[in-house]
Amino acid sequence: MKLLKTVPAAVMLAGGLFASVGAMADDSVFTVMDDPSAAKKPFEGVVNAGYLAQSGNTKSSSMTADSTLTWYGNTTAWSLWGNASNTSSNDERSSEKYAVGGRSRYNLTDMNYVQMTDNAKFSQGVSVFGAEDTTVNSESALNVAINAHFALKVAYNVTWNSEPPASAPEHTDRRTSLSLGYKM
Repeated sequence: MKLLKTVPAAVMLAGGLFASVGAMADDSVFTVMDDPSAAKKPFEGVVNAGYLAQSGNTKSSSMTADSTLTWYGNTTAWSLWGNASNTSSNDERSSEKYAVGGRSRYNLTDMNYVQMTDNAKFSQGVSVFGAEDTTVNSESALNVAINAHFALKVAYNVTWNSEPPASAPEHTDRRTSLSLGYKM
């Protein structure tokens, strides 16, 4: 990923703008994308840029840019996002960060699987984050509605890190959880 540190922010953002997919620049592991079947338009996008200059006892400047682009089909959604920031203090770069990401959603139909019951829902989520190291998160879950307000969820999460810290030498962490939820 050293290349990402050397590629100018403008090139990365332009690439994000002209690539085929976009999403929220949110580093939450499993955020739910909008349902493509309920989308009001086939494309949504936002591009932001900012500059801050400060002078006086200290001279500093900061530039930021980000983009979020999402395309919707009847049963699919594709998203791409990118962001960049660069901060300088007294004419010396003190901080620099670049990130790009993407995700997709596909709505299954009754033709894709056998539905368990009207009250049971299976979900599967996978995310990949890359920088100096790579982290892969996966969650498989079964959510069963007990009544109109309460639901029971059993989930199995796996997190893999390509370069774990020395204090945690295992590459893979596993977590099984059982939770009770209340819907308002």
